[in-house]
Amino acid sequence: KNEKVGEFREKFVSALADDLNTPKALAVMWEMIKSNIPSEDKHDLAISFDEVLGLGLSKTQKLRKSKIPSNIKILIAKRDKLRKEGRFEKADEIREKIKNLDYNIQDQKL
Repeated sequence: KNEKVGEFREKFVSALADDLNTPKALAVMWEMIKSNIPSEDKHDLAISFDEVLGLGLSKTQKLRKSKIPSNIKILIAKRDKLRKEGRFEKADEIREKIKNLDYNIQDQKL
């Protein structure tokens, strides 16, 4: 964990030492954000990098976790079941219902 954090920190400093290569430094920051290091480390590194980049990240509000209503959870469970059964057309209909209730589902491979 700490090794990976240190690697990103070194890459960032190296980019800045390379004639203040801001595009490269931003690329390192983006790579770090997409990495699998813990969220707390990502946050700390991003804020640290931003001290140089000046993007104003520390001024943004932290996202609050919202509670998903039970009706949405039920629809998600039904959709998951349909997807496991290969009934993708019905699953897509439920996705639309959920979307119409102002919630969005993103399927990702783990």
